[in-house]
Amino acid sequence: MSTPHDHEPHDELAQLEREHDELVASLPAHSVPAAMLLRIEALEDRIAELQAASAGDSGSSEED
Repeated sequence: MSTPHDHEPHDELAQLEREHDELVASLPAHSVPAAMLLRIEALEDRIAELQAASAGDSGSSEED
């Protein structure tokens, strides 16, 4: 069985960055829904996690 996090981290990162960019671009000037802000924050947190994991992976892959 596959879970949403079984695919490549790079693919997930790109997808999350796209969703984040789309949400930010669609923010209304006034009366921003709280749910939208929470989703943006959650996306930013997950993007940061994936970037940190990617940075850790790239450093350990050169141990040959």
